[in-house]
Amino acid sequence: MKSALDGITQALPALVRAEKFGRRAKAAGMDWADARAVLSKVREELAEVEQALAQGREAEAVEEIGDMLLALGNVCKCRRSFAQSM
Repeated sequence: MKSALDGITQALPALVRAEKFGRRAKAAGMDWADARAVLSKVREELAEVEQALAQGREAEAVEEIGDMLLALGNVCKCRRSFAQSM
């Protein structure tokens, strides 16, 4: 089964990949209304990173950092700015 996220190369910088994932998610109907809503998600993901690190769950922390980068890319998308140039 093909995913909507297939074909986004891992060679891209993380924030560029996050923006591309965000655009694809939006096209699939998964999107936030505005940057403030996304910032709430960023805070949630940061708390999950902190909790995983505090409990020594390194692999989970790495996954949560990826989620946080995806959310940060969406903040930039909502603000119509290019994350990698900030």
